Amino acid sequence: MTANVLPSIFTIEIGGAPTLTFEAENLREAHELCHKEWLRNI
Repeated sequence: MTANVLPSIFTIEIGGAPTLTFEAENLREAHELCHKEWLRNI
């Protein structure tokens, strides 16, 4: 039997305002995405 894990929605806030919302399978993936160079350059 396998468990179906649904992705979660994460939101990055800047200055208290929601700025970017994205989907990730878990907190670790969300953390890794937040530290990607391409995201920091947006």
